[in-house]
Amino acid sequence: MTKFRLCLMGDLEVDDFEDIWNDAVEEFGLQQNSWVKDMYEKKHMWSNAHIRGKFFAGLKTTSRCEALNMQIGKFIHNGYNLREFIEHFQQYLEFMRRRLVVADYKSAYGEPVVKTRLEELERFAAAVYTREVFVLFREVLLLASNVRVVSSKKTSTCTLFEVAMYCQGRSWNVSWGEIDDEFRCSCLRMESFGIPCVHIVGVLVRLNMVVIP
Repeated sequence: MTKFRLCLMGDLEVDDFEDIWNDAVEEFGLQQNSWVKDMYEKKHMWSNAHIRGKFFAGLKTTSRCEALNMQIGKFIHNGYNLREFIEHFQQYLEFMRRRLVVADYKSAYGEPVVKTRLEELERFAAAVYTREVFVLFREVLLLASNVRVVSSKKTSTCTLFEVAMYCQGRSWNVSWGEIDDEFRCSCLRMESFGIPCVHIVGVLVRLNMVVIP
């Protein structure tokens, strides 16, 4: 079931999804399975590869409820009466408020250690992102050294860059509108996750930019 899980949760391109799905169906002999057929028909509702470009703040369908239930379960048990429930629920609220204060403090005053060679971009990201988002973006910065700009072309409205990853045959298109300083990538990961993708970062490096538009 690893292949099906990868189709569901993996950060795949559409053609990679199709290849892995078809391999899994053939491997397990599920070509005529009605449930598998139905799930494939509904792939635009659940596959990361097909819903990319829509922003969900990193949440899956039930992840918020599951996380909330797990946290509340540390403070509240089903044997409590009404008074005990209210008391422990208040403790839970205080716990969450303290966590929020600590997270805000770390984002506002903490200064993370620079770990990439793109020091200016990393410092800028640390200043504008919350600590949790910054940690995610730093992983993108670490991958930026694998990006190469294959070609660039100016149009009347923007500059188009063809970008590829080291030792990969696939390429992506990044557009840069100089007037509004807006970047877009054909991978649509920025629209999905809310932070620039590695392809856009590669173009930022190519343009010698030290801030994130």
